[in-house]
Amino acid sequence: MVDCEDPHDSEVVGVALYDLRVTYPDHGAADGQCQALFAYHLGTIDELTPVTSASYPPSADDWHEGVRKATCAAYNEDFTPLTGSVGRTGR
Repeated sequence: MVDCEDPHDSEVVGVALYDLRVTYPDHGAADGQCQALFAYHLGTIDELTPVTSASYPPSADDWHEGVRKATCAAYNEDFTPLTGSVGRTGR
């Protein structure tokens, strides 16, 4: 964790939960939930928004230990560091 005012690679925008009945998911299984969390967190998204989202599922070991959530994060499309929060900025 870093302070939002310090440069950082990404910002957590939420956590996506998997259905408890599914087998180990592919990497994109939480993308829909993460997109919705991302849109809510930013407030406004259009084709000029330089920030995008990604989902980070649990490792196979964590999955077998019962972890059923993915971390959803926002980052700059050009991979430059973020400074400040992207929340409700639409940037």
